[in-house]
Amino acid sequence: MIRISLVRPKKYDAVTFDRRDLLKIGAKAIQVVTTRVSRGVGLNDRRMKPLSPQWAAAKRKLGQPPIRNMMFSGSMLGAMTVVEAQDDRVMIGFTRQSENAKASANQDRTPWYGVSRNDEAVIYRYADDLLRAKLKK
Repeated sequence: MIRISLVRPKKYDAVTFDRRDLLKIGAKAIQVVTTRVSRGVGLNDRRMKPLSPQWAAAKRKLGQPPIRNMMFSGSMLGAMTVVEAQDDRVMIGFTRQSENAKASANQDRTPWYGVSRNDEAVIYRYADDLLRAKLKK
């Protein structure tokens, strides 16, 4: 004889990200992109196109590394912020239109703005850690 005891499955509430979590993920994305770009690495996770000799000389005079790293004054990367965090998405943009125009012009020269494959892996790990922390509560 075979006896089967059915056990009702336990109901679990879905664990989701709230707006505060999405803002944290957006802030992490900004930090990861800024770190990558400051090293002179583009959207393809490779070195960005070299600067023109004149621009490289101008950066050297200011004591900055003569590489394309979007860090001449710091105002463009400093203007990056989370512009939308709702439901299941985070959008990153710029607080000032002038910085958005600079970012766009630099994007045309060499792709840098966005989340690279390496960036994505770091951001996913961070989001996974947030989710695991919520499960422990």
